[in-house]
Amino acid sequence: MARFGMTHDDEQKLESEVVENGVERGFLRPLGVKVADFAPNDAVLTVYPTNTLEGHERCGEPKYEQIKSIEIEFRTVPSDLAEALELLPPGLVKDPRYGLGFLKDANRLVRMIEKHSKCRAIRLSLSGDLGVDGDTFRIPLSEFDALWSELMRVISRSQDATSRVKTAVTQDALKDALGLPPGKYEGGRHAHSKFVEREAAGEAIVSAADGESIVDSLTSRPSEVLGTVSPVKLKQLQQDVELVNLDRLIDSFRSMLKRRLTEEKWQQFFDDNAFALQQVFGAPLVRIQSRANVGGTGIDGASGKIADYLVRHSLTNNIALVEIKRPDTKLLAKTAYRSGVYPASRELSGAITQVLDQRYHATQEFLTLKANSRQWDLESHSVACFVVAGRVPAAPDLDQQKSLSLIRENSKNVTIITYDEVLERMVQLRDFLGASDDASEGEDSR
Repeated sequence: MARFGMTHDDEQKLESEVVENGVERGFLRPLGVKVADFAPNDAVLTVYPTNTLEGHERCGEPKYEQIKSIEIEFRTVPSDLAEALELLPPGLVKDPRYGLGFLKDANRLVRMIEKHSKCRAIRLSLSGDLGVDGDTFRIPLSEFDALWSELMRVISRSQDATSRVKTAVTQDALKDALGLPPGKYEGGRHAHSKFVEREAAGEAIVSAADGESIVDSLTSRPSEVLGTVSPVKLKQLQQDVELVNLDRLIDSFRSMLKRRLTEEKWQQFFDDNAFALQQVFGAPLVRIQSRANVGGTGIDGASGKIADYLVRHSLTNNIALVEIKRPDTKLLAKTAYRSGVYPASRELSGAITQVLDQRYHATQEFLTLKANSRQWDLESHSVACFVVAGRVPAAPDLDQQKSLSLIRENSKNVTIITYDEVLERMVQLRDFLGASDDASEGEDSR
């Protein structure tokens, strides 16, 4: 792996020295500016955003007006400063010759923090909440990863939208000579794509409030609104509404992830939004009952086994059980069992055992379950179990990511799904539907 500052043909090189408390301090030579401190005892890298690009009019000066440092926490301690720079999460500059700090597309994050707070540092932390902590703005690494991924999607959609407008403009200019129809500007379905296309085409932009009003009108009085829509536009309008509703669901899910909510709140969310729960399954399953009693009741009527969800396969009628835990549920133990190896946490082990116990009782008392529910078509050939809990370890936690993958891949009886993955599946579906619409419209225009 390439190590910064180890080549001999570059004029600028990263040099380091050990200072107080074992901190390795990095300087960019010959510029002579301090660019980073790595504290192995705390597993924290602090970078000092500085303009280091030769020829830049502010070379050697701070990169930002107010933010003077960015701190990054590591769960697995890098061996030295060079390795810590290599392990920086996506969205940050890793080569000090180009000025450490955030990549250009994340700089608006800094500008917003500077405009609305007096913070002088940003800390990408392994845990904690998003917000101001003294003179430091704290961002959990998982939330920064999600933000950076979404920014990359926005850029991709914007580029595609701009390309479509350029194609339409070119087609308009050549249509008479080549016998082509007028260029079509509307291609994207996602809100980001539509906004860019309409801006680039010089069209009036419908506000977010207007868009919400359209969806609300379709929800409250569909026949009245749809009666004014031509059949040609009806399919397109339906697809737009579906994507807007999916966007609403995604935004609501993200908002809830930022709050410390109880299991009951999350189960109510899945009750109200069955589509989100569907993202847990790799098969066409439908909900039968939430908070379902699946047996195990003693002679005194106590100790019943309550599954968060009892669902069935829509084709085979085979049942499955779902256990819901909170997003902040710890999936792995705090300390490694051996170097780089983390066992499952007590909470995860308990959730797995709990849903397996529910399956045991549901299987033992299946005939009673069918009779009590009056659903005679239910089957229990192979009762699947799902646990929805926790978050994927942040990008720098490679050992924890590996350990979680090993645990899940070898859990043959229980499928473990994190809240990040439920969200990502919804986002990918939204992007896929938008891309599918773009492709179908492209074929229609040919």
